[in-house]
Amino acid sequence: MLIKSHKYAGGLILRSKNVAVSLAELVSVAGKPQSAGDASRVFTEFGQFSYQIPDDIKLTLSAAWHGPSVFPRKRKPTAGGCIDVELKIDEDSRIGAWIEINRKLNTRLLRWALTLSDTPEGDLGWGLILRKGTEAKPQRFQVEGFLNLHLGKKAAVQPGIVFNVDGRRCTPALVFHSSWSL
Repeated sequence: MLIKSHKYAGGLILRSKNVAVSLAELVSVAGKPQSAGDASRVFTEFGQFSYQIPDDIKLTLSAAWHGPSVFPRKRKPTAGGCIDVELKIDEDSRIGAWIEINRKLNTRLLRWALTLSDTPEGDLGWGLILRKGTEAKPQRFQVEGFLNLHLGKKAAVQPGIVFNVDGRRCTPALVFHSSWSL
C-alpha cells in the first residue's frame, strides 16, 4: 500500500487526554491506462481510534480500505480492506485480532488471525496465534505457539512451533522470529 507512487495524500490527527483519532487518504496513480475504460487511480483510506482506559489498558481499532476510484469504470482493479483490534492490558500483555478481505475480479479472499501474548522485557514470555488463510492457500489454518526471550534491551528472539492444517493433513514446523534495533 505504501510502496506505490502516490499523487496526493492527506491526513488528520485529533488527540485528547484519553482518545486519539487518525484519518488518512492516499491517491495513487495505477499507471497508464491500457484503454479508455481502465481504472487509473486507486484510493486508500486509513483510520485509527485509540482509547486509554484507566489502569494502563489501551484499546486500539485500526481499519484500512483500498480500491478503485469512486467513479465507475469498465474494469475494476483489486479492492479490499482490513480491520485490526488490539487490547493492550499492560506494557507486556496483548490480545489482538484482525480480519482482511481482498476482492480480485469475481473471487474473495478472507484471512483472519487471533493473537494472545505476554512478553515481559526482563523475563520469559510466550504467545499464541491462530490464523486462517494465506495468499497461496486461502483454506490453510495455522496454530503457532512461541516463547519470547529478550537479549538485552534492543533484541529479542522467538523460537516456536507452528502447525499447518490443510484439510485432514497437519504439518508441524519449527519457526524462529527475531527483532532487533540499533
